[in-house]
Amino acid sequence: MIAEGLAALVAGLSLGAPSATYGDARGEDPDGPDIATVVVSASSSDLRFRVSVPNRPVLTDDMRIRIWLDADDDRDTGLILEGVKTGLDHFLLVDRWELGLGKVGLFRCAGSVCSGGAEAAQVSFGYSDGTGTFDVDTSDLGSSRPGRLRFSVEVLSGVVFDPVARRYVFTDVRRDEAPASGSFWTFDARPLAVRAFSASPEVARAGSPFTLRLRVLPADPARPVAVACSLRVGGRLVRPRTRGFARGTARCTFAVPAGAAGKQFRGVISVASGSERVTRARAGTVR
Repeated sequence: MIAEGLAALVAGLSLGAPSATYGDARGEDPDGPDIATVVVSASSSDLRFRVSVPNRPVLTDDMRIRIWLDADDDRDTGLILEGVKTGLDHFLLVDRWELGLGKVGLFRCAGSVCSGGAEAAQVSFGYSDGTGTFDVDTSDLGSSRPGRLRFSVEVLSGVVFDPVARRYVFTDVRRDEAPASGSFWTFDARPLAVRAFSASPEVARAGSPFTLRLRVLPADPARPVAVACSLRVGGRLVRPRTRGFARGTARCTFAVPAGAAGKQFRGVISVASGSERVTRARAGTVR
């Protein structure tokens, strides 16, 4: 059973799907679309992207939105451009002239070709108050559940289509790319897993600091993580002096009471992210 005090510390944590928020640079082009944030969340079989473009509150015919995906985090698969392997397996496309306003296609890329068009798998999509929401069934990405993936987003405005010549005109196009041209964000939807757990010292000592460390995967810096911990010494609850999470490792440090030698202790540390939580404990007799 988790030591008293731990439940109170983890109470109120969001236990929804794994989620991460990515912020883009603002105001690169005063006249162009301006991506503010991209929020990615994952359930057992779905991926959701929420792309916020506050200065484009309404989706219009001249806009195009594309999300590039390296769905398997493998640079050796997917699209090859000018002999260079990009690892990009798919893209999601919103394009009035390609698919119809408000519709999204999931295109597949292999070698030098990305295919889809009217035959592309349809993706649930909505656009309201400057935010586009995409819901992707991961089975369409060739996966049973979300894992680790790379992605980028681009939003264009000013796209013109000449119906007579059947061609696009990009003369007055404005563009915003997030995070930046040629760069990608990484989202890790894998369940939390313990890589290492340790106590320092191995057994708590009276009058000395006692530290618990729990290293976990994934360690996505954009994915919110909460750390909870407690130490009970001879029936007395000792709260942590410091508690934090950095570079994939949670750390809690306690001050063991000076007169605690010979008493039983139990220390507990927990890391939570979305619906996932891992917990480890160390118990013994204070020296």
